[in-house]
Amino acid sequence: MAKDPAYDIDPFWGLSEDFTIDQAAALIVGMDPAYVDRCERDTDFEKYYPGLRPARAALVSAINARKLRATLRYDAEPRYVAGIDNLMERGYWKGEDVTEVHDSDGESFVITAIPNWLTSTIAIDDLREWLSRRNWSSVFFFPDAGESKAPASVPDYLDPNNRRYAPKLAAAVQAWQAVTNPAKISPKAALTRWLESHKDHFCLSANGIEEVAKVANWATSGGSPRS
Repeated sequence: MAKDPAYDIDPFWGLSEDFTIDQAAALIVGMDPAYVDRCERDTDFEKYYPGLRPARAALVSAINARKLRATLRYDAEPRYVAGIDNLMERGYWKGEDVTEVHDSDGESFVITAIPNWLTSTIAIDDLREWLSRRNWSSVFFFPDAGESKAPASVPDYLDPNNRRYAPKLAAAVQAWQAVTNPAKISPKAALTRWLESHKDHFCLSANGIEEVAKVANWATSGGSPRS
């Protein structure tokens, strides 16, 4: 059975000295950051990879609490542009939380109070230190520590990063969870339809879809669906 490409981390990520928040979150949950960047806007992406959101939130929370060091970057623009004072325009008139700073040449800029979480970065050593304090193992950051821990909300049998992960078992469970109202078709037909639309995620062949649909089918007595 082919491995889920989301969890096939490019080894060259190991050469990086620091990571963005999004990259760090992906690596913590055992996913390749490039895959996440490319596919996270796909339909149902978050449903199949639920660990990313809480991992990102944990990183931001730790940085804000000063428990995780980070290089914070802020969006900035010149204070004076085309006769407009952006500090007054944004801070006084629009009520934004902005601050004036000066560069080495004395030029004035207006920056936002909230960091740009897309461009801010965390050094790899700081990430390892923080993860160690939280007693959180991660294959990428601690390759000798074993498997990454899946978030508590994700059962082991649905965690693709678990060494005993069985795609057909996960497919059967998630199909059973998804198909709650088959409507005018039989439960098995509805399950088959769902599995066909998600076959790439679980690497299912036509025979595999048939096998999984049989396992997940709760109406084994046959007959027409109840109206």
